Amino acid sequence: MEFSIGRAVFRKRLWTA
Repeated sequence: MEFSIGRAVFRKRLWTA
């Protein structure tokens, strides 16, 4: 589960950028 959350956070950061 942690892996999935980490990936979601990374994608959200790119989207925000």
